[in-house]
Amino acid sequence: MERRKWKSSFRRFMRSAAAIVLAACMLPVPVQAAGSTSSDNGDGTFTNPVIYSDVPDLDVIRVEDNYYMVSTTMHLSPGMPIMKSKDLVNWEIVNYCYDILDDSDELSLRNGKEAYGDGTWAASIKYHDGKFYVSASSQTTGKTYVFSTTDIENGVWKKSVLDGYNHDLSLLFDDQEDGTHIYMFTGSGSVHVRELQEDAEGNVTYKDGGLDQTIIENANYGEDINLKAEGAHAYKINGKYYIFMIQWPNGGQRQEICWRSDSLTEGWECKLMLDTGIEVDGQMDSAGVAQGGIVDTPDGDWYAPLFQDHGAVGRIPMLAKVTWEDGWPVFSIDSTMKMPVSGQDEKSIVVSDEFYNGEEKAPYLNSEADIAANTEAAASVLSAQAAVAAAPTARESTELIVNGGFDNGTASWEGNEDATLEAVADDGVSNNTIVKITDRTKTASGPRQDLTGKLKQGQEITVSAKVKYTDGPDSKTFNLCVQNGDWQGIDVAASATVTKGDWTTIEGTYTIPSDADMSYSCVFIESAYNGSPDETNDLFDFYADDISVLAETTEVQNPNEIIVNGGFENGTDGWELRTFNKPANMKVTSDDKASGKSSLFVYDKEDTTSGPMQNLTGKVQQGQKLHISAKVKYETGPDTRAFNVTMQYGTNNFAGTSPAASATLTKGEWGTIEADYTVPSDADLSRVLVFVETTWTSAQDPEKDLMDFYLDDVSIIAEEYVDPDEIIINGDFEDGTEYWTTQDHGTITPVTEEHAGGNMAAKITDRTATASGPKQDITGKIQQGQLVQVSAKVKYKDGPDNKTFNICIQNGDWTGIEVAASANVKRGEWTTIEGKYTIPNDADMSSSSIFIETAYSASPDKENDLFDFYVDDISLKKLANPDTVQAGENDYNGSNLKLEWQWNHNPNNKFWSLTERDGYLRLTTANKATGLLDARNTLTQRTYGPTCSGDIAIETANMKNGDVAGLAALQANYGYVGVKMENGQKSIVMVNADGGEAQEIENIPIDQDRVYLRADFNFYRHADDADFYYSLDGTTWNKIGNTLNMSYTIPHFMGYRFAIFNYATQSTGGYVDVDYFHVNDKADADQQSLNVNMADVKDVKGIINTEVEVPLYMDVLPEGTADNMEVSVNIPSILDVTDVVFNEENVRGTSSWTFANHQLKLSVTGEDTGYADNSGDRLFATLKLKLNNYVAENTTVTLRVDYVTAEGANAAFSVGNATANVSIVKPENNAVAKLLGNSNPLIDYDYGADPFALVYDGRVYLYMTADKLQYEDGKVIDNDYSYINKLHVISSDDMVNWTDHGFIQVAGPNGVAKWANFSWAPAVACKQIDGVDKFFLYFCNSGGGIGVLEGDSPVGPWRDPNKKALIDGSTQGVQGVPWIFDPAVMVDDDGTGYLVFGGGVPAGQDLNPKSARIVKLADNMTSLANDPDGVPQMIDAPCMFEDGGIHKANGKYYYSYCSNFSGNHSEIEGYPGYGIICYMVSDDPMGPYTYGGEILQNPSYYFNVGGNNHHALFEFNGTTYITYHAQTLGKALGIEKGYRSTHINEVEYYEDGSIKPIDADMEGVSQLKAFSPYSEVAGTTIGWNYGIAPRDLGRNNMVLSSVNNGDWLAIGGVDFGENGAETFEAEIAGLAGGSIELRLDSPDGELIGTLNVESGNGDEFTTLSCSVENAVGEHTLFFVYSGEGEDELMEVQSWQFTEKEPQQDVDKTELKAAIDRATAINASEYTTASLTKMYEALETAKEVYENDKADQTAVNDAAKALNDACDALVRVSDKSVLQNLIAKVNGLKESDYTAETWNALQEALKAAVAVDAEHDATQEDVDSAAEALKAAIDALEPATGEDPDKPGTDPGEDPDKPGTDPGEDPNKPGTGSGDSGKQDGDKAVQTGDTLNTGRIAGIATVMVLAAGTGGVVLYKKLRKNRKGF
Repeated sequence: MERRKWKSSFRRFMRSAAAIVLAACMLPVPVQAAGSTSSDNGDGTFTNPVIYSDVPDLDVIRVEDNYYMVSTTMHLSPGMPIMKSKDLVNWEIVNYCYDILDDSDELSLRNGKEAYGDGTWAASIKYHDGKFYVSASSQTTGKTYVFSTTDIENGVWKKSVLDGYNHDLSLLFDDQEDGTHIYMFTGSGSVHVRELQEDAEGNVTYKDGGLDQTIIENANYGEDINLKAEGAHAYKINGKYYIFMIQWPNGGQRQEICWRSDSLTEGWECKLMLDTGIEVDGQMDSAGVAQGGIVDTPDGDWYAPLFQDHGAVGRIPMLAKVTWEDGWPVFSIDSTMKMPVSGQDEKSIVVSDEFYNGEEKAPYLNSEADIAANTEAAASVLSAQAAVAAAPTARESTELIVNGGFDNGTASWEGNEDATLEAVADDGVSNNTIVKITDRTKTASGPRQDLTGKLKQGQEITVSAKVKYTDGPDSKTFNLCVQNGDWQGIDVAASATVTKGDWTTIEGTYTIPSDADMSYSCVFIESAYNGSPDETNDLFDFYADDISVLAETTEVQNPNEIIVNGGFENGTDGWELRTFNKPANMKVTSDDKASGKSSLFVYDKEDTTSGPMQNLTGKVQQGQKLHISAKVKYETGPDTRAFNVTMQYGTNNFAGTSPAASATLTKGEWGTIEADYTVPSDADLSRVLVFVETTWTSAQDPEKDLMDFYLDDVSIIAEEYVDPDEIIINGDFEDGTEYWTTQDHGTITPVTEEHAGGNMAAKITDRTATASGPKQDITGKIQQGQLVQVSAKVKYKDGPDNKTFNICIQNGDWTGIEVAASANVKRGEWTTIEGKYTIPNDADMSSSSIFIETAYSASPDKENDLFDFYVDDISLKKLANPDTVQAGENDYNGSNLKLEWQWNHNPNNKFWSLTERDGYLRLTTANKATGLLDARNTLTQRTYGPTCSGDIAIETANMKNGDVAGLAALQANYGYVGVKMENGQKSIVMVNADGGEAQEIENIPIDQDRVYLRADFNFYRHADDADFYYSLDGTTWNKIGNTLNMSYTIPHFMGYRFAIFNYATQSTGGYVDVDYFHVNDKADADQQSLNVNMADVKDVKGIINTEVEVPLYMDVLPEGTADNMEVSVNIPSILDVTDVVFNEENVRGTSSWTFANHQLKLSVTGEDTGYADNSGDRLFATLKLKLNNYVAENTTVTLRVDYVTAEGANAAFSVGNATANVSIVKPENNAVAKLLGNSNPLIDYDYGADPFALVYDGRVYLYMTADKLQYEDGKVIDNDYSYINKLHVISSDDMVNWTDHGFIQVAGPNGVAKWANFSWAPAVACKQIDGVDKFFLYFCNSGGGIGVLEGDSPVGPWRDPNKKALIDGSTQGVQGVPWIFDPAVMVDDDGTGYLVFGGGVPAGQDLNPKSARIVKLADNMTSLANDPDGVPQMIDAPCMFEDGGIHKANGKYYYSYCSNFSGNHSEIEGYPGYGIICYMVSDDPMGPYTYGGEILQNPSYYFNVGGNNHHALFEFNGTTYITYHAQTLGKALGIEKGYRSTHINEVEYYEDGSIKPIDADMEGVSQLKAFSPYSEVAGTTIGWNYGIAPRDLGRNNMVLSSVNNGDWLAIGGVDFGENGAETFEAEIAGLAGGSIELRLDSPDGELIGTLNVESGNGDEFTTLSCSVENAVGEHTLFFVYSGEGEDELMEVQSWQFTEKEPQQDVDKTELKAAIDRATAINASEYTTASLTKMYEALETAKEVYENDKADQTAVNDAAKALNDACDALVRVSDKSVLQNLIAKVNGLKESDYTAETWNALQEALKAAVAVDAEHDATQEDVDSAAEALKAAIDALEPATGEDPDKPGTDPGEDPDKPGTDPGEDPNKPGTGSGDSGKQDGDKAVQTGDTLNTGRIAGIATVMVLAAGTGGVVLYKKLRKNRKGF
């Protein structure tokens, strides 16, 4: 479609408003209609505004014939756009100066801050001495920025940062006698100049001692100026200085003024340049055109680019003409003006986008890493980030201990086992009071506190206490114990060894057993148990203090819902099986569901009560009202059946049940169980369960009572909700003053006489200090750095008229008191005190409290300070900790958007992508937002006038509850149409915020994932309104909501923008995919809408290289022609395009196609382009595709047409339904765990654990612990690792096809290291020693030590150099390491080796076990270095468990390890979760190391099968990988008993060197390179397989074995090349014998060869071979084994193919010339016989020419045959004389001549006609016939002797007279010349009477017509009609 100007859009708008509404609401909207911001009228003129879009504060320069413009950026990123034009009218965006200006909270929408209307303003652009300079200031940062580059469109920008904000600055490069001076002009109401300087590195700074002066004190022109003169644009022209500025007088409009002087510092004079508005949309706009500079053209003309305010669209550029008079510029401006430069292409700064990734990185992203280098703010942010990562902080928790610091004596405490407790003021740890324990009779005698009801089964708690003793042994172990139930429920929760005389902390984490007896709970301190305690060594007195038990704060899913994952969308999270009576099973399924994507399927029930259950302990209270609901469906059994949702209370598994809701359901239908329910007042809440059951019967029938059923949408809504973030207990005093005391004395009393809310408040009396007020202990409930919100309501009746009250928080002693919030309270009125406060990072957290005081007075007065007051509704809430910069947030993410896009504030580059799904923009939520304006990653483009429309297609399947995504009109008073996800239901909503507050106007529920959204903008004559639409099919649009009344607001200071957004309000991680953004001037109702569609393809085999054909159909163009046509199709990632066949019958023009980033583009171009339906099937083209991988599951992928354009046609194509669904069927191939197309696990014919990688000689060698199945009584039992003394080795150079090298017998009697019993967790290194590569294999002998073997190759043989352990328990530095195992080795760049090892968790050290070690190795790698680093050093790895690793990357050293499963640390900041691979970083291999975070979750997270975690990181071919193990093979085989398999996945780093989280999966790594079949391949090289296994013959000699009938082996990516394979040979030992079928791409794929193997005894390997056909290109190669019986068929040692000899280069020049010669021949000039031979030769020649495999002989023969045929062509004869004679005869009448002469003439005529009709008649035949006919004519005799031409004869008669020949039917028998007896021969002869001359003539006509278009068509038609001759 032709791109339209805004003028034409205006004309369309004026046609009929009703027509536009009709088009918008009822008719399909044309897709990909072109929109443009250009004002080029195409006739040598343009219309102001030059850009009808928001481009404020513009500045323009010219460099040669290019113009460059910059503009204000404000809060958008990237910033400072560089726009380019050739004519000052048509502009495009070519670059930006920066990606992000700074990473402040304001610019990144963090922590409630924003930069709307701020950011950078009024950029200036200059060009000097080959370099561009762009400068601007930012009110947000308070800095001034100068960006410089030598290549403004592509180059790297140098960023210079100057202190201070310089308003509306302009640079000027002033060439003076002493050199060039750089001046910066700035100011508002005045003009200030400050001199800058640039050093050799390009850094621009203020010049010390340079000019720094206000040169114009009052820069205003005239009086009464509202907006003072600003926006300076400085120039030096012909020796004079000019400063152009804008001002705005009161009562007037914006004005452009100019200051001029001959001197920079004095003599300035001013003139008014422009004081006018301009007509826009045919209406005068009096806002005033101003603010800008001037620019000249190459021809010496001058122009002024300015702007004008234009309402909601923004500040729009205008172009004024400039002339010169007396050295002053003179401005003039009109609506329509002559183009400054003509003949340039039309450009636009607003574009449509299909969201395919751009091929090149945007130029501005090539900038230097300047954030950290040039801004202190960024450095501090990064420093703070590192500090947060390194500093552990407690998670949200509740303190269960009362009076743990003994401030209230021994209240709440008692002596355990008869101990005596006494509070003493002696040597306290954190307070003045401690407890002394005496009179001990047992080791358990100590302080005890009752915690009954406060602990819960399965709950994790953190315990700590401080202990000291002064008499007794030198050291003693003390335990902090938790008891549940009787003495049998006592567990040690934490231990520590205490040194006499020293305070020691006992701390640890502990999980309450899931089966604990919760009828009684307590905590107590004891000394280590001794059955016969000694008075001196065991029962001595001791002291205790600061006893604490912290329990995790219970998190509630949402304010009222207490069920977790009731829709089963997160698997079975939160659910467990209730199998107290009998077993059952359950699984999540998508087969049937009530809503969402999943439900729970319950099956194999053996009891009505068996089924899904959830633990609700701690979530309900006695007497609480609940609303319970669930949806259930069953498909077998009785027609109806009753189901219950049942509550169960207490710890008795068989009692306490209470049906809460019941319903009788109908078979085959989803039914709802729903009821309101009240928790019994006497319910035992020690354990609360809810489960779903069929109603109980005593005689349970399997069919009637125990049927399978589906469960979904389980919900329990609690009547009341306790805010989990609220810390204060009883803040409303409705429970009196419980939990409250007073600060600094005073009395607190509950009262009803006054209350702000509820029924009660507290009254504070007897105050002795201003701090006397209500106080609550909050120790342990807040953390350092925690952001909190405080509030309280206060009132007093007696005292001063008003008084300041404070809410204070105290941490530690009185020096830790800080005011958190204050308010001035008026006497007699309830007043709210509220505010936010951050706990200091260095706060003393040993004790914390909150209290309320009156303002401090050192000498408080009773009446003015110490009066009584009331307080109510005290609250202290934890707020989310401040957002910080995330690692990778600002890294380049590989996605390249079009330059017209800008983000609303800084984006988080981790959460948007163009690469995760080709052809789609993925927006993932990363932060919770309150609405559109604080939502990050909102992508915007300008709107433009007078009207514009934008629409998107958005896919929402992966949204989460609370997410909102859509298309907005972005400004402060915004509006949008979007999709909202709420309680699992999606709705299309329209939100309108034009009143300042967002209101949801309309909500339409939907049940589909793909929707279409549209926003229409009308800026015509300041209409400034927007309407929103949605479509469910992309064709029919429906208006939604009301009209947004747009308004340009100063807080945003920017015109309205299209905005694509996705934000979260509840939880992050949801995402949407945006298919496209289409923008146009507005829907044109006059255009014809044409349909496009494709056909579905079903049941495609999911095998690589499978071919697929998809037809593309389109309606014909109305006129049948177009200037150019283009079609874009999104191709799913599983498919590649191999060809496109255009329908030549329908498509006219030059057709072509391209395929990149899974976008297929079809183009038809040329002078005569068109599309019509000549074939009658609307077929435009056929797309030929093929699968590029295998599929692991049945799947359906969708091809989708993005757009179709036809320039010059009055039509648009509707592509909303232009899709093709291709259903792909999983191939059946018996693969077990490593499925075809996947690369994980690496092998699935055996197990392998604890992998370690060695890269050597272009291959990766993997060494694995050799897991082998253990059996007991014939059944597989759990892997206990007690038998493992071998290691397994495999290698690969492509990461998919692995060669098995067999096993290394390391330990045991037959092992290399006979001193060792075990060989676990290998690590291998290669180091050159004395010029020879040596290999060193480290292993662990269980947990007792590390050994090392030495070898000469990666696979051995190996020897034991030490004959003992390298490291064991006696090695210095390993004390405190429970497990001396899991070695990992690294050889540094300097050849130094380092070894890490260790593991285990000492008692009480879950958080910091300190069990990891690193040691430097000696040069020989088999001993420790003889220096301090040769003593193992401790690495303090948080939650270290096992599996230490070390590698080097990015110049840093990385220590990685697996975290432990102990204690309670998963939510503590700075500590990892359980069984997770974590890492630390250091600049030195020996440390210290800083914690970096988690990188690989436990295997259970990815594969739903758990176990330990073990890994190694390594680099191969420039990429880092992680190898790790998981029980995936065991899971596939149904053996989940600890047998592990090795995987590999890729590892990526952020730019700061931190490691990105790794996604482990079964897909693994893509094959790194093609596999060559033309060199010898080991038989044990395996990509995928079924049924086979290698066998070790010894001495590293491995063969493929276990080969049986039906087994197969596959090698991935085998490249046979262009020539292909000729033969296959293999070294094989026959057993039962059989054959190997060589097949392509699948076990039943194309057969390319068969190798027959005779039977044998397997002792001798012989070489066998077979021929191969059609093995060309790249394929998966399958070896399919077949034979008779069940015996093994053969063993294979090696194999390889031989390649066909390559064909030599063939010269086809002569053949091409012959073809050209033949094609140019005019067929009408030659005989049919000779043409037939020539066209046969031509067709053969073309086939040979197009055959890439044709040899030179075939080419030469074809050329010769064609040339010979051309030479043999016989020209047709000249028949003109003969034909004239025939015509003459046909004009004669028989009656005029005698019968004899007439009959002779007829005979001659017949002969002549026959010759004339014969195409191949010779000239001799023609001439003879002519002569005979002429003689017959001459021999004619008149019938009467009269002259037949004489008047009165027949020729003179009326031919129309009845009865004459002309009026008779010449074919009617018996007619002719009035003689009824005449026969046919008597009538005038007609051609074709006896020969089929009509057919001959038709063929001749075809030949003549074909001659101009090529003879092949002629030949084909001749051949088709050959029988007609």
